[in-house]
Amino acid sequence: MGQVLVEYEGSKPGTQHQIIRGADGVVYCSCWAWKMNKRCKHLDRFFSKYDQYPSGVRDPHPPTLPTPVATGVAKTADELIASIDPKFWDIKGGAK
Repeated sequence: MGQVLVEYEGSKPGTQHQIIRGADGVVYCSCWAWKMNKRCKHLDRFFSKYDQYPSGVRDPHPPTLPTPVATGVAKTADELIASIDPKFWDIKGGAK
């Protein structure tokens, strides 16, 4: 087992949940929610105390990077239509 960093009282009287740093540096919780979902309010409370994680501690849920946004290619519908070769619209002698 790892190093117990802190204990929180559980929602049921007499229960305790431990925040544990494993050998890999990842912080885990002993509660049922963490075991099932890998996320729990105890870890949220633990990590909310820090602007930066303590030395040797890694969050098991590092923040995801935002989806990259392409720049310089966005066009309005009117700009897109205007950029299409007019011959494209003249299909088999259709409307001009």
